Amino acid sequence: MAENPETKESSTVAAAAPAVAAAKPAVAKPAAPKVAKEPASSDSKSLVVKNAVGEYIRAKGLKVSSDLYEEDGFNGVLKGILDAACKRCENNGRKTVMKQDL
Repeated sequence: MAENPETKESSTVAAAAPAVAAAKPAVAKPAAPKVAKEPASSDSKSLVVKNAVGEYIRAKGLKVSSDLYEEDGFNGVLKGILDAACKRCENNGRKTVMKQDL
C-alpha cells in the first residue's frame, strides 16, 4: 500500500503544534493594586434593592418612577423606620435590633 503524502504531512504538523504551544512561557497578569474603599455615609447609601422593589410593583401591573427611590421617597421613609427601631432598641438596653423594635 502506498502512503498518502498529504496524510503524513498533516499528522506531522498536528504532532508539532502541541510542542510549540507548550514551549510558550506562561505570563502572569500583574494583580491590580487593592484600594481601600471608604465606607459610604449611612445618609447617602441606598437601603433599597431597586430591582426587587421594581419587580414587586410591576407584578401588580404598575409602573415605577425613579423618584420613588430618592432620599425623600422610599429610601428616606425606610431610614426613618430603622432609625426609630435603633432608638427603641437602645432605650431597652439592647444592642440587637429586633422585629419588635419596628
